[in-house]
Amino acid sequence: MTCSRAEVVAAQPKWPGRHFSAMEAALMFIEPRSLEHAMDLTPAAQYVRMSTDKQDLSPDLQKAAIAAYAASHNIEVVATYEDGGKSGLQIVNRAGMKRLLADVEGRDCPFSKILVYDISRWGRFQNTDASAYYDYHCKLNGVTVVYVAEPLSDEASPFASVLKNLKRAMAAEYSRELAAKTAAGQERVMALGYQMGPTPCLGFRRVAVSADGSKRRVLERGERKPRETDRVSWALAPDEELELVRRIFHVYASTRVTLKQIAATLSTEGHRTANGDVITRDMLSTLLSCEAVIGSFVWGRLENARTRTIRPRSEPIRIKGSVPAIVDEDTWLLVQDKRAATGNIKRTQTRLLADLREALRLTPDLTARDLASHGCAHVTTYRRAFGSFPAAISLAGGDANAMKVGAARHHSERATVCYRFSLDVVQLLKEHGIRSTQHGRFRTITLNDAVTLRVHPVWIARKGSRSMWSVGDFESICAFQEVLIMRMNPDGVTALDFFTVPAPYFRTEFPRWLSLNVPPTIGRFRLADRQQLVDRLTQLAQGTGRR
Repeated sequence: MTCSRAEVVAAQPKWPGRHFSAMEAALMFIEPRSLEHAMDLTPAAQYVRMSTDKQDLSPDLQKAAIAAYAASHNIEVVATYEDGGKSGLQIVNRAGMKRLLADVEGRDCPFSKILVYDISRWGRFQNTDASAYYDYHCKLNGVTVVYVAEPLSDEASPFASVLKNLKRAMAAEYSRELAAKTAAGQERVMALGYQMGPTPCLGFRRVAVSADGSKRRVLERGERKPRETDRVSWALAPDEELELVRRIFHVYASTRVTLKQIAATLSTEGHRTANGDVITRDMLSTLLSCEAVIGSFVWGRLENARTRTIRPRSEPIRIKGSVPAIVDEDTWLLVQDKRAATGNIKRTQTRLLADLREALRLTPDLTARDLASHGCAHVTTYRRAFGSFPAAISLAGGDANAMKVGAARHHSERATVCYRFSLDVVQLLKEHGIRSTQHGRFRTITLNDAVTLRVHPVWIARKGSRSMWSVGDFESICAFQEVLIMRMNPDGVTALDFFTVPAPYFRTEFPRWLSLNVPPTIGRFRLADRQQLVDRLTQLAQGTGRR
């Protein structure tokens, strides 16, 4: 028997201060049998996940299976949590599941069950304990996880536990096998000369190549290859852009400018990427670390400690010669050395001493100026950590007193070489009728009272695993217009060759390390012997050789 609306209103005074909601009033008019059935429904949430749009197990299919299960078990789905296009390997990018677990912990959780299509939709965690942990986490909060397409019982039985763990292992193994097959396919594609992934901001363009290799078309930003059978390769950008890439590498390798300063300069000059975007510091950082600029394509070297990777970091896929090189390897190595030296690396005292110990093994007469060439921290870092640099030398197993005596002797010998070289230059110029004056204290030579040269001999030093000439830098209280660089032979006494460089260019663009092969960008400053040096200084003295 049902009640009329008037009877409901008349019944309200029986509960003093009680006001009926619209839902409660509506329930007064439901048949008792229908009300009893509604009260028997168990509230549940459904969780749906799909990795890619190409999978057959679509969200709609999962929801239909969950709805059929709910209808046959007196369950009402009151909430839906969905992760579309998300991998099941980890939880970090699955916003739906993270929100579900947070709601489970809430004081007013509106459901007591979670319906999932199968265990693989819950996750393909490579550590199967992770899948079990999230399942048990829900159970601890009074919520049961039900896999509607699995032959499992809601009850905790030994058989159900074993079967669950087996299913979790199968889900993880499927992902591992798929990853191995994918990696093999990727390696095969790159061995054929094709590339994957985005190009750096400058230097390359993506090109779609037909299956038979006959058709090539440049792809725009975000554009996919026209057909599934097509492949993507990288082609060089226009010559103007390639010169810009070489300039960026040269300036970063040979000066003290930072990536932020280079990005600001490029923006001021109006340079943009092929897509019209402003070139940022992060874009330049990616460009400087991209091995494609030296002709090598690398894939699979990144590793995330929280996830399983296809291959270890120590075994990336590296295909040399798969793309045309833009930058020479010497410049590339100088850039990588500078990036390693200027990286924000916090080293422990143990690490500092280990680096110093290795540097002392390679260079027994190590000085503070040699630290950067061995990948050690700056001398001020050692002073802060150990009180003084000699103290650090002693702790690393070196002889601090012998180092001081050796450094003083080393400095004296080099100063003598510089002084004698200056005298020789003055004498040679005098023989050619050029008036010149030497200033030994400032290491300068003045030509015809007009042009002042700073004499700067450079010696071979260790640069990581290589031997190079350390040009370095210097402070001078004396103004000068040209820098006369004398590159010394391994004997430390005779000169290999010379460079005369305008002072502004030396301060901003001249490399701080020189290899035996001189880069074309500074080849115009090189003088192979003393006769060429005299000719060049004669031009400077006469005012006809300024660059």
